[in-house]
Amino acid sequence: MSNFISLSHILSENTPAYGNGDKPTFEKINSIKEGASSNKTQINTDSHLGTHVDFPYHFLEEGKKGEEFLPNDFVFTAPFLIELPVHYGLITNRHLSAFTIPIHTDLLLIKTGMEQFRNEKKYWENGPGMASETAFFFKYNFPRLRAIGFDFLSLSSYQHREEGRLAHKNYLSNHILIIEDMKLLPLSKSNTLNKVLVAPLLFANCDGAPVYVLAETE
Repeated sequence: MSNFISLSHILSENTPAYGNGDKPTFEKINSIKEGASSNKTQINTDSHLGTHVDFPYHFLEEGKKGEEFLPNDFVFTAPFLIELPVHYGLITNRHLSAFTIPIHTDLLLIKTGMEQFRNEKKYWENGPGMASETAFFFKYNFPRLRAIGFDFLSLSSYQHREEGRLAHKNYLSNHILIIEDMKLLPLSKSNTLNKVLVAPLLFANCDGAPVYVLAETE
């Protein structure tokens, strides 16, 4: 029997930020307890906090914006999970070559276990990132790949920021979306992944957005 599970963290004041930057804020501007007819919250966050997707416009001035994608672009019918316990440094082609990834994969999920440290300083300061070369590894070996997602803070390791900027450009210019800071603990190799749905919060000139990610598993 199939079952849908969430692969997104809940956005909160405790959401980790790259470089320990500003966190989201939530202000109750209407409150039933205080006599208002309804509850209403004002949210202040940038577009790259929590579980979110990076669109090409994030690093490419002429890159495709979030609102320019079609609904089917956010539906992945051949997702695949690999478990790679790397908690620091860069994930390289050597790491990826050790896995047998189906050639028809359209979404690759990389589970490192790093999210167990999500409330600790090392999550944002010393977490892993993707080497820039890996974008070409995917482009040439997995032509149907349209996105990668992972359970660490950013494609760009805070300790390797220049390499991270290049990695972003390489992925996004090769039409591979990036889903960062995912909740992958509920998944394991024993799960059969049938489908993944990625629902971004779209806005005008969208460079990236929080996403609700749902995985259909057996």
